[in-house]
Amino acid sequence: MHGRIDASRFASFATSAAAFLAATTFSATTHAQTITPLVEVGDAIPGGGVVDDVMSVGVNRLGEWIAVVDGDPGAATQHVLLRDGVAVVREGDALPGFPGEAVGPFLDAPDFGTSGGWVLTLNAPAPSLSNALCADGVVVVKRGDPCTAPQVPVGTVFYSTSNAWSAGDGERFLARCLLTFPDTDVYWAIVAFTDVGGTGTYAQEVVVLRDEVLPGQSSGVTFLGTGPLSHDLSRFDDHAFAVLLSGPPTSALYGPDGVVAEEGAATGFAAGETWQSALLASVDLNNRGQLAHRLYTDPLGDVIVLDGREFARVGGPVPGRPAGSTWQHFGFEVGPFGEQGRPLALNDMGELCFYASWFEPVNGGRSGIVVESQVVVERDVTAVAGSVVSSFAQHGSAIRMSDDGTYVAFVAELQGGSAGAYLVDRGLRPYDFCAGDGQQDLFGATTACPCSNESPVEHRRGCENSQGRGAFVTVQGSLSVAAGDTTFRLHDARANQPAMLLQGTTPISLPFRDGILCMGSPTERIEVLFTDATGFAQSASDVAAEGAVGASDFRGYQVWYRDPSVSSCGTGSNFTQAVIVAWQ
Repeated sequence: MHGRIDASRFASFATSAAAFLAATTFSATTHAQTITPLVEVGDAIPGGGVVDDVMSVGVNRLGEWIAVVDGDPGAATQHVLLRDGVAVVREGDALPGFPGEAVGPFLDAPDFGTSGGWVLTLNAPAPSLSNALCADGVVVVKRGDPCTAPQVPVGTVFYSTSNAWSAGDGERFLARCLLTFPDTDVYWAIVAFTDVGGTGTYAQEVVVLRDEVLPGQSSGVTFLGTGPLSHDLSRFDDHAFAVLLSGPPTSALYGPDGVVAEEGAATGFAAGETWQSALLASVDLNNRGQLAHRLYTDPLGDVIVLDGREFARVGGPVPGRPAGSTWQHFGFEVGPFGEQGRPLALNDMGELCFYASWFEPVNGGRSGIVVESQVVVERDVTAVAGSVVSSFAQHGSAIRMSDDGTYVAFVAELQGGSAGAYLVDRGLRPYDFCAGDGQQDLFGATTACPCSNESPVEHRRGCENSQGRGAFVTVQGSLSVAAGDTTFRLHDARANQPAMLLQGTTPISLPFRDGILCMGSPTERIEVLFTDATGFAQSASDVAAEGAVGASDFRGYQVWYRDPSVSSCGTGSNFTQAVIVAWQ
C-alpha cells in the first residue's frame, strides 16, 4: 500500500508567502510536476485481502486521497473504501448503529471534500434498509427515515438513495433520492443535506422534485440525470443539475443562475447548432459559482462550456500541440450513452481538467488528461515510477482534481502490467489573499471595504461593485516563465469597461476607491484589459515577461477595473481580490 502524498507543502506555501511581508521580493525552489502511485493491483488491503481492481479515486487540496478497490475474488472481502491507504469501510462490515445489518456492495463512487470528509451510498442486503447514505461512516438517512425538507408533505419518507456529491467543506452534500409521499406515490428528488452547526444533525432541502415546474418551463420534471457527473453543488449552496421534462424542451440543464442548456435550443456558438439531451451532460461547479459542462450538440458534436463560453469542441484546435492538431473526443465511450465515462473537473481558479483524445498531423491519434491547455498525463508518453501509462480507466470517477488544482488523481494501467490509482502533483498553484469580505486573509489583515460593500464571507472576491457582486481574478497555465502560457481572467466586473492587471511584491491592505488595494512596493501595471458584455476579460500578453519575473519568484496580482459613477461608493472604480503566483 502506498502512503499519501506529504501535505505539508500547502502549509509551507503560506509560510513562504508570509516572507512576502518582510521583503520586497522573495523566492522558492521551483517545483516540477511529479506522479506517484497511491494504490495498485496486487497491494495488500489492511485487514485482509488483495487489491484486484481500483474502481474510483478522489483527492483534496491537502493531497489526502480516497479510493474504492475491489478485493481479490477469492478472499472474503470485496469492495473496500481506502482513505490514505487505511481501510475505513469494507463490504461485510456491520452498518454503524444498526445491529445485524451489514454493508453490501457500494452503489456509487464516494465524493471527497477539502476537509477530508466523504459521502457514499452503501448497499445493505437486508430488505429493511436497502441502502444507507453515509457521511464519514455515519448513517445520515436510510430507508423509512422521514424526509423533513419543507418542500414535501409531512409523512414523506426516504425509500432509497443513490449517488452523492460533496460541497467539499464536510458540511453539505447532495444526494439523488427516491421519496415515498404519504399517499404512497414515489417521487425522485435531489435533496441537499447541511450539517447544523457541526452537530452531525442534517437539515434537508429539496433542490428539485418530480412533477415540479422549474423556472422558465411550462412542463414538469419527470426524471433526474443519472450520471455520476449530472449534478453538483458548491459550498455556498449553488446547484447544477440535469432533468428530463414532460414536454418541450424534453430535457434541460440548470446552473446557479437558471437554465444553462435546453434540448433543441440554439447553443449560441454556431449558426444552426442546437443542444442534444441535457441528461447526457457532465457538470462541475467550483466554489466561486463558476459552472463547466460538457454536452453534445446537433450537428457539430461535443462541446465543453465554461461560464457560458465555448471552451473546446470536437474538431477545434488543440492549444499547445503541433499546428493542425484537432480534438477528436472528450471523455470515454462507455455504455449506450457514454454517460459513465465523461470526467470533468473545475477547480477554484477556473482551470478545467478533462480526458480527451486528439489528432496530430505527425504523431497521429493521441489521448490523455488535460488541464486547460496542458497535457498532464499522456498515453504512451508519460512515465510513472519508470513505466509508461498505457491506458486509462474508462469511467466518470476515474479522474478527479483537488479544488485548488494542485493534485489530479487518476486510475490507469502501465506498460508491464501495473495498474492502479496515481497522483499528479502539479506544484504550487496560485492562491487568493486580500478578499473584500472584511475577514482575516492569508496575511492576517482584516480590512473593511470603503462603504460597507463587503462581498459574502469566504467567496474570495473583491468588494461588491455596482452590479451587487465582487469581481475576481483567476489564473490558468503552467506558471512557467519560459513557456509564457499563463493567463489571468477577470470575472464579474462591469461590462464593456477598461481594467488594469497589476503586479506587486509586498502585500498591503488599503481601502482605495470602491475596493481594497492589496499590493505595493512597487506596484506595476502589466496590461490594460477590456471587459465584454458579461464583465469578463482575459490577459493577452506574456505576463511573466511584462513583469520581469524569473523562475522561483513569487508575485501578487490584482485587477483594478472601472465602475461608473453608480458604483457602490461613488468613486468610479474597484478591485478584485489578489492572487499569489509562484513562478516556475
